[in-house]
Amino acid sequence: MRRREFITLLGGAASGWPLAVRGQQLKVAQIGALYIGLADGEVFKKELREGLRELGYVEGQNAVIEY
Repeated sequence: MRRREFITLLGGAASGWPLAVRGQQLKVAQIGALYIGLADGEVFKKELREGLRELGYVEGQNAVIEY
């Protein structure tokens, strides 16, 4: 009886391990920005990055910004 319990325990741990690893992955916010007719697009990008940083989003760490 103990052998069956041990094998069941090993099987349960092995099947649950990938789920625990997946739970530790960070979610990355994908942000799209469309700007039309702005005189200086670089200023817009800089201001957007600064505003997102104030909200806790840092490009390359937990956010991806596509222009």
